Amino acid sequence: MVLIFTGYASTTIFANPAHNDFRLKVGSPLLAHGANLTADPVLAINSDYINQPRPAAGAWDIGADEFYFQVIPGATTATVIWQTASPSTSEVDYGLTSGYGLASSSAASVTLHTINLKGLTANTIYHFQIVGSTNGDAIFQLWMIPRR
Repeated sequence: MVLIFTGYASTTIFANPAHNDFRLKVGSPLLAHGANLTADPVLAINSDYINQPRPAAGAWDIGADEFYFQVIPGATTATVIWQTASPSTSEVDYGLTSGYGLASSSAASVTLHTINLKGLTANTIYHFQIVGSTNGDAIFQLWMIPRR
């Protein structure tokens, strides 16, 4: 099966298609527009291609990836973005180890969460966890690109 999404550039759908990162990104038109395939007698799909349970935020996403979160790195910052099915506050624990030690939060009750992590160091691996999620520990690294 081939899906063609007319009227959308791949950069509006996927995280970084130029680098073969075809995970869904925040704002993708494929979010929450998929079909529930759990009850399908042939497919019986209940997870995405990396075994994350489906659905993540109440409604299924189209494609092989179920959107959970996206990390957008900056020079000394990172922005963590995720969606929830119902409004809630936002909090991310982060640090150099899975013991974290730092936190950033927002008391606003929202379904599209955006938390900025500040004071980070380039070329360093950070652990983070979205508080209240079942995703567990994840990592990201800020890369310093040398100037020419």
